Amino acid sequence: MIVLKLNISRIASIPAAFVGATIRIFLDLALDGGTIHNGAWIAALLSALPSIPYLLCLDAVQSDKRMAIPLRFMLLSVTALDAAHVLSICVRAAGCLTLDYVPAHFLALPLALAVLWCVWRNGDAVGYAAILWIRVFPVLLLLVVTLQMRHYNARWLLPLLGNGFPDIIRSGVRASGWFIPATAIYYVTDRSGDKSGRRPLSAWLSFAPAVAALLLILRLMMAPAGLYGLTWEARLDALLTNGRAPLYLQLPMMLVFFFSAFHLLTCECFAASALLQRLAPALDGRLCAAVVTVACTGLSLSGFTVTAVDFIAPWLYVAVAATAALSSLLQGAPKGGERPCNG
Repeated sequence: MIVLKLNISRIASIPAAFVGATIRIFLDLALDGGTIHNGAWIAALLSALPSIPYLLCLDAVQSDKRMAIPLRFMLLSVTALDAAHVLSICVRAAGCLTLDYVPAHFLALPLALAVLWCVWRNGDAVGYAAILWIRVFPVLLLLVVTLQMRHYNARWLLPLLGNGFPDIIRSGVRASGWFIPATAIYYVTDRSGDKSGRRPLSAWLSFAPAVAALLLILRLMMAPAGLYGLTWEARLDALLTNGRAPLYLQLPMMLVFFFSAFHLLTCECFAASALLQRLAPALDGRLCAAVVTVACTGLSLSGFTVTAVDFIAPWLYVAVAATAALSSLLQGAPKGGERPCNG
């Protein structure tokens, strides 16, 4: 049996990471980050600032060095945890929209099997699906915006600072933390034979928060921010089945939401599987994918991620970015006993 090596080309990893980061930042600020406020779109823009030095550190880290092991382990941990949380978001959303009660494990199992099948197709399949989604998503979004145009109210964006600038900063730091697992697929890029490998193309990923900010502005113009901010279910209802929007718009909104969340889930599960294989190269990629998928499904169904995500969110960016910076610095330092050649 041929061993499956999990990898993704650079041309496919950047679109996959871009779409994943956009979706993750939007989900955090629109659903998970507590009561949505008018400054959420500003927080999304602020989250782009810390992402640039982090991406530059990833570009500097050479994946075949031993100094990358701590970074790989940390990325594996946070990416698998966030994948489990994204799976729980999909399951909770599906449960809210079903007419009858359906046990969570019945909703999670088909998603887990679909993710496993996608990861087994390897990274380029995930990345090129993101390229297709980049072409389809604007069409669906334009359809929704056009049909909802008369329902938008720009006055609901006021006051611009929402709950105040300190809350915007806290939300921006939290969002920049979730940028990390959403773009972990970029770290496992196969750069062999890639002539563009030395160019910092990852800078394009820093535009993902701007797209998330645009989506948040559209969301905020549909209903007053504080009206649907009490519970997670209420925020989901305001996003997907807003009572001010025509009933026929619910289907496009649900398609956009679930397809986007599924892409994010697939990206994070693939990245976690590839990171696991890089930590244990003897393992087959299919086995790594199965281990990650089972672990994420178990964490999701246990309810552990709901509390864990809120606990690590304020510290996630600092911890992972510091590890990436230290790894890049140590890899750039000369080893003991080696001297540069002067001849």
